[in-house]
Amino acid sequence: MSLSKREEIIKRSLVIPEIIMPNSSLMKTLCELENSEIASTHYKVHKLEKEEAISRVKNFFDSNFKLHSVLTSKEFKVCGKSLLFIHPTNPYKIPLTYIDSKDIFTGSLYEYFPKDSDKIIFQTIYLNRIITELTSATYVHELTHTQIDSLSGCLSNYYDAELLSIFLELVHSHSIDQTENLLRINDSRRILEMLTVSERLLSTPRTQEEILFEDFKYLNSGLKAYNLFYLYYYGTTELKKEILDSVNEVFKGNITLEDLLKKYEITYENSQDEKKLKKYFYR
Repeated sequence: MSLSKREEIIKRSLVIPEIIMPNSSLMKTLCELENSEIASTHYKVHKLEKEEAISRVKNFFDSNFKLHSVLTSKEFKVCGKSLLFIHPTNPYKIPLTYIDSKDIFTGSLYEYFPKDSDKIIFQTIYLNRIITELTSATYVHELTHTQIDSLSGCLSNYYDAELLSIFLELVHSHSIDQTENLLRINDSRRILEMLTVSERLLSTPRTQEEILFEDFKYLNSGLKAYNLFYLYYYGTTELKKEILDSVNEVFKGNITLEDLLKKYEITYENSQDEKKLKKYFYR
């Protein structure tokens, strides 16, 4: 039986968040960004061998981070009974399931709470069956979720749950393509996503809180991820390394995501800075 969004948030030891609506100033900025060159360009995406896409992801993580093991499960039949064997696993060994989808960004992580447990079990990562240059960024996004979701207390704000996944997706795209074509494709996608969820937030009745929780999570996480990436993108080599080292400390459980955001003075409010958003997206 699947959990409701409220049940999931409580299960993750998080506080039920307040529903927040985007203000008119942010809506104006997002509408202007939608008409920017970066969001209106038609991009070409090339197919890629599956092995190369996976190799790019492993090289990215191994060069910058130390990933910790996460819990996975296997089902065994013993004397006619089904037994679930839960064990620590290298996150690279979480099974990949390839699905048919028209969306080249398709990717999701299937995780669940076993009965009477607050430990998250990671079962599979879904990726588009058609492997392209964008697949590795999607895989980076989902693997980042395993590192955050598996650490109790790592996250205090449910609305920040997508933040590091989006941030590292951008860092990875930037690192493997000096022409920035892949980064710009991701930028275009995120502009549309932030505008879409903002419009839906304003039109969805307050009674439909599951939709509102999810939409504001992507808006908040997206804005904060770009605030952090702005520092990374325009920062010195030393600052870039420091930021990735800070992310690694989150993965290790030495600091929380909230600690990282405080360190770089990132809030939902200052992540709406119109000048910074336009400087980055109009580059």
